[in-house]
Amino acid sequence: MKYFSLIITIVLIIGCGDYGEPEFKTAYIRKAGQNFIITIKGRASLHPASPFDVGKTVEDSFQFIVPRDTGIIKPNELPNDRGSYPWAGGDITIGDNKLKIELYFNDTDQKKIEADVWNKQYDLIRLK
Repeated sequence: MKYFSLIITIVLIIGCGDYGEPEFKTAYIRKAGQNFIITIKGRASLHPASPFDVGKTVEDSFQFIVPRDTGIIKPNELPNDRGSYPWAGGDITIGDNKLKIELYFNDTDQKKIEADVWNKQYDLIRLK
């Protein structure tokens, strides 16, 4: 029984550890009609359905629709999808080859302001 507990502990530590999953550092922007679409990618943890899923991640992505491809975009300039929490502050800053996302939303269920999971600085690639 002592060894069984040790083996389970080791499996959980290895399965739950973050061992250098690739971090996505690049964002893409392209023209779409009158607006621009920013696409960013990242890794999201799986919700374990079995013990073999613990610690696994999948590639995830998100798109922001913005009115211009340079400058500072305020939250009131972003569309807010029906059923989503409203933006509470922050901004998106678009430079020549850099993009910084620093947005906050109003979690009306928990009654608190939360940072968006995509907040960070990205290298920006402009697609034609």
